Amino acid sequence: MKQKGFTLIELMVTIGIIAILGAIALPQYNKYVTKTRITEALHHGQVYARKFESEAAGGGDAGTIPTLEHATISKSGSDADTRVNVTLNDSIDSQVLIDSDDTAGGKILELGLKGSGGSTQWECKANLSARLMPKVCTYATDVGPVAWVVGTTDKDACYDQGYADGAGGGNGWVEGNTAVEPGTGPLSAWSAERIRTELADRAHTFAHEHVKNHYKCT
Repeated sequence: MKQKGFTLIELMVTIGIIAILGAIALPQYNKYVTKTRITEALHHGQVYARKFESEAAGGGDAGTIPTLEHATISKSGSDADTRVNVTLNDSIDSQVLIDSDDTAGGKILELGLKGSGGSTQWECKANLSARLMPKVCTYATDVGPVAWVVGTTDKDACYDQGYADGAGGGNGWVEGNTAVEPGTGPLSAWSAERIRTELADRAHTFAHEHVKNHYKCT
């Protein structure tokens, strides 16, 4: 009995159907994986934010900032305006077989403490697209380290090299607490107020590494 195989047309139709299904499924798969990674990074940021809030209230040590595979957590702001930033790394984007036009790498999830007393809560703002935005976050462009405003007196200043290399355009002085206490000698007199009034507006030309190290951000 003669066996009948597939014709060329049948094979081409089958391959076409597989290609169409792949073109639909792969973007959805990549989106799902990326959103899962974003949710995981946000969760770690929220956990650290609650520990940091407890520490500020005298409830123990928040411990070291956790190290994540696809994101970096950092503190910014001040005691009066505390923020926890979750900066998403380029590796957070899933790009299996195809590249996505809607990427999350380099975007920031910012957790800010709102309210007072027993009614405080951490609110999330992010500059992600609507497709990748976590449900608990709202869209905002003003997220991440904030450039220092000369004349502000109720916050401390610190130097963030990452901010200087990125959005700061060379100016790395931002609102926040310093990680290293000023040392002995002339630098001991360099208060946050002096940074505000003398350095913040021209930090891009102020390149003394010893000053940056003494006032680097956590």
